Amino acid sequence: MSSWLSRTAARCGAVPAVLALAALAALAGCADTGQLHDAGATRPLSAPTSPPTPVALWAAVGAAPTPSASATQPVGALTPVPGITVSGADLRSVDVHQLLRQDPQLKDAERTALAGCTGCQVLDPRYADLVGDGGAELITAVLTADQHAYLHVYQLRDHQVLAVPEISVLPGFTAQTVGRDLVVNEPTSAATETSSTYRWDGGQLVRVETKFTGPDTVATPDCQPGVVTPPYPTGKSSRPQPSAVPSAAPAATPSGGSAYLPPTAPPGAKASASPKSGAGPVMSAAPSNPGPANTAPPNTGPANTAPVNPAPSNTALSKPTSERTS
Repeated sequence: MSSWLSRTAARCGAVPAVLALAALAALAGCADTGQLHDAGATRPLSAPTSPPTPVALWAAVGAAPTPSASATQPVGALTPVPGITVSGADLRSVDVHQLLRQDPQLKDAERTALAGCTGCQVLDPRYADLVGDGGAELITAVLTADQHAYLHVYQLRDHQVLAVPEISVLPGFTAQTVGRDLVVNEPTSAATETSSTYRWDGGQLVRVETKFTGPDTVATPDCQPGVVTPPYPTGKSSRPQPSAVPSAAPAATPSGGSAYLPPTAPPGAKASASPKSGAGPVMSAAPSNPGPANTAPPNTGPANTAPVNPAPSNTALSKPTSERTS
């Protein structure tokens, strides 16, 4: 009896324990929804990371240094003018006529121009840095009697005057400097002009660009709506004749009835009356309309009062009197 009671009490005591655990679990589940919980101490925040820094695989390759004037312009590339030396560092002290006379590359016609001749001219010297070494080159030109012009550039180096190869240009030219470029404008015709740009390449002035200015050489005809320009010259003999257009008027009857024939009738057709004096075919861009309105002939006088297609005479349709009496 006592053992049964003890077992029963044990079972009865276990039931409340189980119920208590279930209640705690339910309470814990309900508390998770919409509730704040203390999860302990907050972890320290890490500092923001910066973007990665690019690392070059090879050292940066710098731009090649600008070649010096002595490296790209050896004295042997240009011709020194014999007998001309400059004590200072400026070509403005050099007499241009004496410099040209001593230049071995001058042509005979240029030497004649230096001596003086009709139509000859030696332009006053101009100075500009075309090489880029900080010094100013001497620029001049010689116009000869045979209508030729030659542009000359001289450079100073180590107290020597070096002659740059000459440039042949057309008479009436103009020249200007744009930075270190030499721009030469030449009249190629009365309305066109050629603009050439020369640049120093280390030994001479090289043409690097050419532009043509002036009106277009190919004329473009103006287009006007509604106007057709014939592709043939004006004149009666050279102008093509219009082709014959079929007429809407009926043909004349063989009985000799008078009928109007329009001017576009085929050759050989015969009409008893002619249109009004001075009238002729009119050429128009509008299409013809051979409708009923065009069947009526124009008013050309009393000769056209007869119907267009008269019926045969009644006398030709009736029997002779002798046949009726018999």
